Amino acid sequence: RLDAMLQAIGAAVAADRTLGGLCDYLMVQAATTEPLTAEGAAVSRLALVEIVAVYGTSDPLN
Repeated sequence: RLDAMLQAIGAAVAADRTLGGLCDYLMVQAATTEPLTAEGAAVSRLALVEIVAVYGTSDPLN
């Protein structure tokens, strides 16, 4: 499931790197995965995905 979610995120970003015009460019870093285990539970993983939206504004406080 995690791999499918990461692939879906990648495909969505690749399809529209401007979020429909809301930003100038969307950058995604490679996901880092870590095991997420608890005693007696099924083995699972978590993923951290860094997404940076680049945009310009005439007023940096808004």
